[in-house]
Amino acid sequence: MEEDDTFVYNIEDGESISEAILTAVSSISGVEVTNLEPLYTVIDPDALNALFGSYSDGTPRDGKGIVVFSYESYQVTVQPDQTILVSEPKT
Repeated sequence: MEEDDTFVYNIEDGESISEAILTAVSSISGVEVTNLEPLYTVIDPDALNALFGSYSDGTPRDGKGIVVFSYESYQVTVQPDQTILVSEPKT
């Protein structure tokens, strides 16, 4: 984790948002991706991919919104620039 206890993950070329979330949470938790709870139990991965992925012609979306949800005891934030932030939940 970084100084403010937030792990920042930048999506790789060709990686979907849902894949990036799994990779980020796996990295911070030390749990293999295959041993994580299925992402679909907390959020619709297809909807996330559609919201933050490129248009069908490859043009990047220029959205302004973010999505925040809990997954594997972490707070996951997906930002419009396709950066994933993973942190301990705020209390």
